[in-house]
Amino acid sequence: MQLSFAMFPSRACIGLIAAVPLFVAALPAAAQSYPSRPVRMIVPYPAGGTTDVLTRRAAEALRARLGGSFVVENRPGAQTQLGVQELLRAPADGHALLMATASTMSLNPVLIPTLTYRVDEMAPVALIAKVPFAIDAALNFPPNRIAELISFARVNPGKVTVGTTGVGTSGHLVVEMFAAAAGIRALPVHYKGGAPAIQDILGGHVNLYFDGATSSVAHHRNKRLKILGVTSEKRMAALPDVPSVAEAGLPASVTYSWYGLVARAGTPDAIVARVHQVIMEYLAGPEVQEQLKNDAALPGDLSPAQFGRMIAEETAVYRRIVAPLNIKLE
Repeated sequence: MQLSFAMFPSRACIGLIAAVPLFVAALPAAAQSYPSRPVRMIVPYPAGGTTDVLTRRAAEALRARLGGSFVVENRPGAQTQLGVQELLRAPADGHALLMATASTMSLNPVLIPTLTYRVDEMAPVALIAKVPFAIDAALNFPPNRIAELISFARVNPGKVTVGTTGVGTSGHLVVEMFAAAAGIRALPVHYKGGAPAIQDILGGHVNLYFDGATSSVAHHRNKRLKILGVTSEKRMAALPDVPSVAEAGLPASVTYSWYGLVARAGTPDAIVARVHQVIMEYLAGPEVQEQLKNDAALPGDLSPAQFGRMIAEETAVYRRIVAPLNIKLE
Protein backbone atom coordinates (compact mmCIF):
# COMPACT_ATOMS: atom_id res chain seq x y z
CA MET A 1 0.00 0.00 0.00
CA GLN A 2 1.05 3.58 -0.51
CA LEU A 3 0.89 6.61 1.74
CA SER A 4 -0.78 10.01 1.27
CA PHE A 5 -1.56 12.94 3.51
CA ALA A 6 -4.90 14.70 3.98
CA MET A 7 -3.97 18.28 3.17
CA PHE A 8 -6.85 19.63 1.17
CA PRO A 9 -10.54 20.04 1.97
CA SER A 10 -12.72 17.42 0.30
CA ARG A 11 -15.60 18.19 -2.03
CA ALA A 12 -18.29 15.89 -3.26
CA CYS A 13 -17.62 14.35 -6.66
CA ILE A 14 -20.69 15.94 -8.17
CA GLY A 15 -19.56 19.32 -6.95
CA LEU A 16 -16.19 18.77 -8.58
CA ILE A 17 -17.79 17.90 -11.89
CA ALA A 18 -19.55 21.24 -11.81
CA ALA A 19 -16.20 22.91 -11.19
CA VAL A 20 -14.52 21.49 -14.31
CA PRO A 21 -13.44 24.44 -16.50
CA LEU A 22 -16.09 25.61 -18.94
CA PHE A 23 -13.81 25.03 -21.93
CA VAL A 24 -14.48 21.28 -21.56
CA ALA A 25 -17.90 21.94 -23.10
CA ALA A 26 -16.24 23.15 -26.27
CA LEU A 27 -13.21 20.90 -26.52
CA PRO A 28 -10.54 21.47 -29.20
CA ALA A 29 -10.42 19.01 -32.06
CA ALA A 30 -7.61 16.99 -30.44
CA ALA A 31 -9.83 16.20 -27.46
CA GLN A 32 -12.94 15.65 -29.57
CA SER A 33 -11.15 12.95 -31.58
CA TYR A 34 -9.58 11.33 -28.49
CA PRO A 35 -8.84 8.49 -28.44
CA SER A 36 -7.68 8.07 -32.02
CA ARG A 37 -5.94 4.75 -31.31
CA PRO A 38 -5.77 2.26 -28.41
CA VAL A 39 -4.88 3.82 -25.04
CA ARG A 40 -2.36 1.97 -22.91
CA MET A 41 -3.31 1.91 -19.21
CA ILE A 42 0.00 1.08 -17.50
CA VAL A 43 0.00 -0.52 -14.05
CA PRO A 44 3.43 -0.54 -12.35
CA TYR A 45 2.41 -3.49 -10.17
CA PRO A 46 1.49 -7.14 -10.79
CA ALA A 47 -2.01 -8.14 -11.84
CA GLY A 48 -4.59 -8.81 -9.15
CA GLY A 49 -3.73 -6.14 -6.61
CA THR A 50 -5.72 -3.05 -5.70
CA THR A 51 -3.89 -0.84 -8.22
CA ASP A 52 -4.59 -3.33 -11.01
CA VAL A 53 -8.28 -3.71 -10.10
CA LEU A 54 -8.88 0.05 -9.96
CA THR A 55 -7.10 0.51 -13.29
CA ARG A 56 -9.29 -2.08 -14.99
CA ARG A 57 -12.43 -0.45 -13.63
CA ALA A 58 -11.24 2.97 -14.84
CA ALA A 59 -10.32 1.55 -18.25
CA GLU A 60 -13.83 0.15 -18.68
CA ALA A 61 -15.37 3.47 -17.64
CA LEU A 62 -13.25 5.38 -20.15
CA ARG A 63 -14.07 2.90 -22.91
CA ALA A 64 -17.80 3.10 -22.17
CA ARG A 65 -17.84 6.91 -22.25
CA LEU A 66 -15.21 7.72 -24.89
CA GLY A 67 -15.29 4.68 -27.14
CA GLY A 68 -12.12 3.19 -28.50
CA SER A 69 -9.86 0.71 -26.76
CA PHE A 70 -8.27 1.10 -23.31
CA VAL A 71 -5.80 -1.74 -22.74
CA VAL A 72 -4.37 -2.50 -19.30
CA GLU A 73 -0.66 -3.41 -19.24
CA ASN A 74 1.08 -4.63 -16.08
CA ARG A 75 4.72 -3.50 -15.91
CA PRO A 76 5.87 -4.28 -12.33
CA GLY A 77 9.40 -3.92 -11.03
CA ALA A 78 12.11 -1.59 -9.70
CA GLN A 79 9.81 0.20 -7.25
CA THR A 80 7.44 1.15 -10.13
CA GLN A 81 10.26 2.58 -12.25
CA LEU A 82 9.67 0.11 -15.10
CA GLY A 83 6.07 1.22 -15.46
CA VAL A 84 7.04 4.89 -15.42
CA GLN A 85 9.66 4.28 -18.11
CA GLU A 86 6.96 2.73 -20.32
CA LEU A 87 4.87 5.86 -19.92
CA LEU A 88 7.75 8.20 -20.67
CA ARG A 89 8.65 6.34 -23.86
CA ALA A 90 5.17 7.03 -25.24
CA PRO A 91 4.13 10.26 -27.02
CA ALA A 92 2.66 13.01 -24.85
CA ASP A 93 -0.80 12.73 -26.36
CA GLY A 94 -2.87 10.91 -23.74
CA HIS A 95 -2.68 7.51 -25.43
CA ALA A 96 -0.61 6.18 -22.54
CA LEU A 97 -1.72 6.67 -18.94
CA LEU A 98 -0.15 5.37 -15.74
CA MET A 99 -1.99 4.41 -12.56
CA ALA A 100 0.32 6.08 -10.07
CA THR A 101 0.53 5.77 -6.32
CA ALA A 102 2.34 7.74 -3.64
CA SER A 103 5.30 5.39 -4.01
CA THR A 104 5.82 6.52 -7.60
CA MET A 105 5.15 10.21 -7.19
CA SER A 106 6.21 11.10 -3.64
CA LEU A 107 8.15 8.33 -1.93
CA ASN A 108 10.60 7.20 -4.63
CA PRO A 109 12.00 10.71 -5.17
CA VAL A 110 12.84 10.86 -1.47
CA LEU A 111 14.25 7.35 -1.03
CA ILE A 112 15.98 6.43 -4.32
CA PRO A 113 19.09 8.51 -5.14
CA THR A 114 19.43 6.87 -8.58
CA LEU A 115 15.79 7.29 -9.62
CA THR A 116 15.41 6.96 -13.39
CA TYR A 117 12.69 9.60 -13.79
CA ARG A 118 11.60 13.02 -12.55
CA VAL A 119 8.11 13.59 -11.22
CA ASP A 120 7.80 16.73 -13.36
CA GLU A 121 7.98 14.48 -16.42
CA MET A 122 4.41 13.43 -15.57
CA ALA A 123 1.15 15.38 -15.43
CA PRO A 124 -1.54 14.56 -12.82
CA VAL A 125 -4.87 13.74 -14.49
CA ALA A 126 -7.38 12.24 -12.04
CA LEU A 127 -7.26 10.98 -8.46
CA ILE A 128 -9.29 7.76 -8.46
CA ALA A 129 -9.49 6.81 -4.80
CA LYS A 130 -7.80 7.05 -1.45
CA VAL A 131 -7.84 4.45 1.30
CA PRO A 132 -6.88 4.96 4.95
CA PHE A 133 -4.73 2.50 6.81
CA ALA A 134 -6.35 0.24 9.38
CA ILE A 135 -4.46 -0.22 12.65
CA ASP A 136 -4.79 -3.99 12.81
CA ALA A 137 -4.13 -5.69 16.15
CA ALA A 138 -3.70 -9.37 16.94
CA LEU A 139 -6.52 -10.88 18.97
CA ASN A 140 -4.06 -11.66 21.77
CA PHE A 141 -2.94 -8.02 22.05
CA PRO A 142 -4.68 -6.41 25.10
CA PRO A 143 -5.56 -2.89 23.78
CA ASN A 144 -8.87 -2.51 21.93
CA ARG A 145 -8.76 1.21 21.08
CA ILE A 146 -6.15 3.78 20.11
CA ALA A 147 -6.08 5.38 23.56
CA GLU A 148 -5.47 1.97 25.15
CA LEU A 149 -2.70 1.28 22.63
CA ILE A 150 -0.95 4.54 23.48
CA SER A 151 -1.17 3.87 27.21
CA PHE A 152 0.11 0.32 26.77
CA ALA A 153 3.02 1.45 24.56
CA ARG A 154 4.07 4.11 27.06
CA VAL A 155 4.16 1.57 29.86
CA ASN A 156 6.06 -0.85 27.57
CA PRO A 157 8.35 1.43 25.52
CA GLY A 158 9.85 -0.22 22.46
CA LYS A 159 8.14 -3.54 23.16
CA VAL A 160 5.05 -3.15 20.93
CA THR A 161 5.87 -4.95 17.67
CA VAL A 162 4.49 -3.58 14.42
CA GLY A 163 4.69 -5.46 11.13
CA THR A 164 5.61 -3.49 8.00
CA THR A 165 5.84 -4.27 4.30
CA GLY A 166 9.57 -3.49 4.31
CA VAL A 167 12.07 -0.79 5.19
CA GLY A 168 11.18 2.52 3.55
CA THR A 169 7.76 1.40 2.30
CA SER A 170 4.63 3.35 3.06
CA GLY A 171 3.69 0.59 5.48
CA HIS A 172 6.86 1.43 7.41
CA LEU A 173 6.55 5.20 7.26
CA VAL A 174 2.94 5.24 8.45
CA VAL A 175 4.14 3.42 11.59
CA GLU A 176 6.81 6.06 12.18
CA MET A 177 4.28 8.82 11.52
CA PHE A 178 1.75 7.40 13.98
CA ALA A 179 4.38 6.76 16.66
CA ALA A 180 5.64 10.34 16.40
CA ALA A 181 2.12 11.77 16.62
CA ALA A 182 1.23 9.54 19.60
CA GLY A 183 4.53 10.11 21.40
CA ILE A 184 5.31 6.39 21.65
CA ARG A 185 8.10 4.01 20.65
CA ALA A 186 7.28 0.90 18.66
CA LEU A 187 9.45 -1.91 17.31
CA PRO A 188 9.04 -2.28 13.51
CA VAL A 189 9.25 -5.84 12.19
CA HIS A 190 10.04 -5.65 8.48
CA TYR A 191 8.59 -8.26 6.11
CA LYS A 192 9.07 -8.73 2.39
CA GLY A 193 5.60 -7.58 1.43
CA GLY A 194 2.13 -7.62 2.91
CA ALA A 195 1.30 -11.34 2.70
CA PRO A 196 3.70 -12.55 5.43
CA ALA A 197 2.89 -9.53 7.59
CA ILE A 198 -0.84 -10.20 7.55
CA GLN A 199 -0.27 -13.88 8.27
CA ASP A 200 1.75 -13.03 11.38
CA ILE A 201 -0.82 -10.55 12.69
CA LEU A 202 -3.53 -13.17 12.19
CA GLY A 203 -1.34 -15.71 13.96
CA GLY A 204 -0.63 -13.36 16.86
CA HIS A 205 3.13 -13.27 16.22
CA VAL A 206 3.26 -9.46 16.04
CA ASN A 207 1.07 -7.00 17.92
CA LEU A 208 0.12 -4.54 15.17
CA TYR A 209 0.08 -4.10 11.42
CA PHE A 210 -0.94 -0.95 9.52
CA ASP A 211 -2.73 -2.33 6.47
CA GLY A 212 -4.90 -0.77 3.80
CA ALA A 213 -8.39 -0.66 5.27
CA THR A 214 -9.83 -2.40 2.20
CA SER A 215 -7.75 -5.50 2.95
CA SER A 216 -8.66 -5.50 6.64
CA VAL A 217 -12.45 -5.24 6.43
CA ALA A 218 -13.14 -8.94 5.89
CA HIS A 219 -10.70 -10.05 8.61
CA HIS A 220 -12.34 -7.62 11.04
CA ARG A 221 -15.85 -8.79 10.20
CA ASN A 222 -14.78 -12.44 10.58
CA LYS A 223 -13.18 -11.60 13.96
CA ARG A 224 -9.73 -12.78 12.86
CA LEU A 225 -8.16 -9.54 14.08
CA LYS A 226 -9.11 -6.29 15.81
CA ILE A 227 -8.97 -2.87 14.17
CA LEU A 228 -8.09 -0.23 16.74
CA GLY A 229 -8.54 2.71 14.41
CA VAL A 230 -8.30 4.02 10.85
CA THR A 231 -5.96 6.79 9.69
CA SER A 232 -8.71 9.02 8.33
CA GLU A 233 -10.43 12.22 9.43
CA LYS A 234 -13.76 10.47 9.96
CA ARG A 235 -14.99 6.93 10.50
CA MET A 236 -15.32 4.82 7.37
CA ALA A 237 -18.80 3.58 6.46
CA ALA A 238 -17.47 0.03 6.01
CA LEU A 239 -16.09 0.12 9.57
CA PRO A 240 -18.66 2.12 11.55
CA ASP A 241 -17.49 0.80 14.91
CA VAL A 242 -13.85 1.80 14.36
CA PRO A 243 -12.77 5.32 15.39
CA SER A 244 -10.57 7.52 13.22
CA VAL A 245 -7.18 8.80 14.37
CA ALA A 246 -8.52 12.35 14.18
CA GLU A 247 -11.39 11.37 16.45
CA ALA A 248 -8.80 9.87 18.82
CA GLY A 249 -6.96 13.20 18.99
CA LEU A 250 -4.15 12.43 16.51
CA PRO A 251 -4.91 14.56 13.42
CA ALA A 252 -1.19 14.63 12.53
CA SER A 253 -1.38 10.91 11.71
CA VAL A 254 -4.23 11.21 9.19
CA THR A 255 -2.89 9.49 6.08
CA TYR A 256 -4.09 7.55 3.04
CA SER A 257 -3.00 5.29 0.26
CA TRP A 258 -4.03 6.75 -3.07
CA TYR A 259 -4.39 5.74 -6.70
CA GLY A 260 -4.52 8.20 -9.58
CA LEU A 261 -3.99 8.50 -13.31
CA VAL A 262 -1.08 10.51 -14.67
CA ALA A 263 0.01 11.24 -18.23
CA ARG A 264 3.25 12.40 -19.75
CA ALA A 265 4.00 16.06 -19.14
CA GLY A 266 3.13 18.03 -22.23
CA THR A 267 -0.11 16.15 -22.91
CA PRO A 268 -2.62 18.72 -24.25
CA ASP A 269 -4.63 20.35 -21.46
CA ALA A 270 -7.88 19.60 -23.25
CA ILE A 271 -7.16 15.85 -23.27
CA VAL A 272 -6.21 15.92 -19.60
CA ALA A 273 -9.44 17.80 -18.85
CA ARG A 274 -11.49 15.36 -20.90
CA VAL A 275 -10.11 12.26 -19.16
CA HIS A 276 -10.49 13.96 -15.79
CA GLN A 277 -14.12 14.85 -16.51
CA VAL A 278 -14.98 11.30 -17.55
CA ILE A 279 -13.33 9.81 -14.44
CA MET A 280 -15.20 12.24 -12.17
CA GLU A 281 -18.50 11.31 -13.84
CA TYR A 282 -17.66 7.64 -13.35
CA LEU A 283 -16.77 8.13 -9.68
CA ALA A 284 -20.00 10.04 -9.04
CA GLY A 285 -22.12 7.07 -10.14
CA PRO A 286 -24.14 5.50 -7.30
CA GLU A 287 -22.84 1.98 -7.97
CA VAL A 288 -19.23 3.13 -7.83
CA GLN A 289 -19.90 5.19 -4.72
CA GLU A 290 -21.39 2.13 -3.02
CA GLN A 291 -18.55 -0.11 -4.20
CA LEU A 292 -15.89 2.24 -2.85
CA LYS A 293 -17.79 2.66 0.41
CA ASN A 294 -17.85 -1.11 0.89
CA ASP A 295 -14.11 -1.18 0.16
CA ALA A 296 -13.46 1.41 2.90
CA ALA A 297 -12.27 3.78 0.16
CA LEU A 298 -13.06 7.38 -0.68
CA PRO A 299 -13.58 8.55 -4.28
CA GLY A 300 -11.12 11.05 -5.70
CA ASP A 301 -12.35 14.63 -5.51
CA LEU A 302 -9.44 16.79 -6.70
CA SER A 303 -8.86 18.73 -9.90
CA PRO A 304 -5.62 17.95 -11.79
CA ALA A 305 -4.04 21.07 -10.28
CA GLN A 306 -5.10 20.10 -6.75
CA PHE A 307 -3.86 16.57 -7.36
CA GLY A 308 -0.46 17.99 -8.32
CA ARG A 309 -0.33 20.17 -5.21
CA MET A 310 -1.21 17.15 -3.05
CA ILE A 311 1.74 15.25 -4.51
CA ALA A 312 4.13 18.16 -3.88
CA GLU A 313 2.91 18.63 -0.31
CA GLU A 314 3.14 14.96 0.59
CA THR A 315 6.66 14.74 -0.88
CA ALA A 316 7.71 17.50 1.53
CA VAL A 317 6.15 15.58 4.43
CA TYR A 318 7.94 12.38 3.38
CA ARG A 319 11.25 14.23 3.43
CA ARG A 320 10.63 15.30 7.01
CA ILE A 321 9.72 11.76 8.08
CA VAL A 322 12.57 10.04 6.24
CA ALA A 323 15.38 12.45 7.19
CA PRO A 324 15.91 11.24 10.78
CA LEU A 325 15.52 7.59 9.70
CA ASN A 326 18.42 7.85 7.21
CA ILE A 327 16.77 5.43 4.76
CA LYS A 328 17.98 5.11 1.16
CA LEU A 329 16.88 2.49 -1.36
CA GLU A 330 18.91 1.27 -4.32
